[in-house]
Amino acid sequence: MDTKNEEASTGSRDLKSSCGERNYRSVGKTTPTSSSPDGSRVYGRDQDKEAVLGWLLNGETAISVVNAFDLRAWVFDDSEDFDVVRITRTILQNVSTDACTWSDDFNLLQVKLRDELSGKRCLIVLDDVSDLDYERWFLLCQPFAGSEVKIVVTTRNNGVPPIMAAISTRHLELLSDDDCLSMLCRPCEGKIKVCHRPKASSNYREK
Repeated sequence: MDTKNEEASTGSRDLKSSCGERNYRSVGKTTPTSSSPDGSRVYGRDQDKEAVLGWLLNGETAISVVNAFDLRAWVFDDSEDFDVVRITRTILQNVSTDACTWSDDFNLLQVKLRDELSGKRCLIVLDDVSDLDYERWFLLCQPFAGSEVKIVVTTRNNGVPPIMAAISTRHLELLSDDDCLSMLCRPCEGKIKVCHRPKASSNYREK
């Protein structure tokens, strides 16, 4: 018997049992993201947030992102090949309610997106980009000509920023021990009672 595999399997079952079927996530499966996170569940990223806002707002962090941009789009990229058609369609769906936003015609999608963005300031977030090449990046950016578009990209692939000719990059540092503990304890709030053991009296003597 391979004891290492058995221990890993047992640990996985214990984790699944303690966390519950609903919250369990197998390794390799990516959980979708959105632009509406619960800020109270973000730990240790205040400085990173301020840095990104500084880039987006040219240092005027007192201005809200809502007021700084006419249009905003969030795209979670769970593809392994940067699906330009799907990403273009998702951006268009974020900024327009036109029926053609559901089309698979790439030319129609790009023309419509160019018209929607024309003369406007737009913020686009591409979250979790795993792979990219120059050709697909060039195709995606074609409708942005004539508009002021700022793009924030998150990726775990260090080869992605150079392809995008990123103006600024920021590598996230490891969380502190306190932040890690706060994050791990959050799901247990209100469910676990901590009992404090009273200190023994100084007059107490063991018999």
